[in-house]
Amino acid sequence: MDSLTNVIIALGGWAIITIAVATWIGRRIAERLNIKWKMDQEKELEQLRANITRDHNMLNAAINSFSAGHHASDERRFCAIETMWKSMLELRSLFGSVIFFYDILLPTEYNDPRTNKMVSDVINSKDKISNNYHSLRNDVVSYRPFLGEYLWILFSIYFIFISRTYHLFAKGVENKKIESWRNDKAIIRLLGTVLTEEDLSRNRLDSIDEFRLPDSASWILDLMELKILLETSRLISGEAVADISLNQMKRYYEAIQDANLDKKS
Repeated sequence: MDSLTNVIIALGGWAIITIAVATWIGRRIAERLNIKWKMDQEKELEQLRANITRDHNMLNAAINSFSAGHHASDERRFCAIETMWKSMLELRSLFGSVIFFYDILLPTEYNDPRTNKMVSDVINSKDKISNNYHSLRNDVVSYRPFLGEYLWILFSIYFIFISRTYHLFAKGVENKKIESWRNDKAIIRLLGTVLTEEDLSRNRLDSIDEFRLPDSASWILDLMELKILLETSRLISGEAVADISLNQMKRYYEAIQDANLDKKS
């Protein structure tokens, strides 16, 4: 009996020891697994932090690069607009004598002998005009990408109208018969591509033709300058530029080309 009791006690003691050892080993394994899990989690968190930091830095770099590029583009755009406007003012000053002629005289007075002094003033500015007017356009050409196509078209029409008006005047002096620029079909077609019904109604006109347009060249220049200022405002404010279809673009450039070809004839 005592031997059996001793055996049971011994077995019970070993069971307790076995359970204790198993429990200890289990805890150690759990701790190690927990430590490993925490280490894995830390690694993943560190990798996640690194990825977030990298993406954040890349985003900041992209934003800074875009801002710098946008700022540089804005500066070029402002410079382009300023150059274009200065060229327009210089063109108006350069052709001032012929503009003045058409502004104050009626068509019936163009060939009156009493206007000879005014005609001489225009002719005397021929060399100055010939030497400078092309350079004023060329100053703007290099900035064309920053103006937008519609603003460039408006400037081109402004330039062609003012230079062609002078050409027609000089040709009239040569032929001893000065006529109104309104009689020139190329100019009428050119202006018709950009002067809208709204522009005409604002000035109490029904349509663009030689019978309704005033003889004043300044009137046309003022109207073109207004359109250019409105488009410039849109460009500076960041609004979408005028949506020009291919057909409209073709119409603009055909009229411009037509005026240029006629001027050479």
